[in-house]
Amino acid sequence: MFRVLKQLGSPIITFTRQDCRCLATRIPQKRFRHIYREANKCADCLASIGSLLDSDFAVFSSPPVDLLSFLEADATGLFVHRLCTESLLVV
Repeated sequence: MFRVLKQLGSPIITFTRQDCRCLATRIPQKRFRHIYREANKCADCLASIGSLLDSDFAVFSSPPVDLLSFLEADATGLFVHRLCTESLLVV
């Protein structure tokens, strides 16, 4: 994760971010929201797996073993609480 954070200013990340912004202008009604990783553990798991791959693109014929427990939790509607510091709370 820290490796990814250090790369946020890299030309590849900057280009990708600009490309996303350009593509987003083509969508008339849109809303971007931050989703905490606890709320989408499947995406977090896939991002972690992706950061370890040597290739830029991967297609899985079946879910990676590391992902199965998170898929099961999503399917059963398991709710996860996130603890926030006081400074993040809006009253």
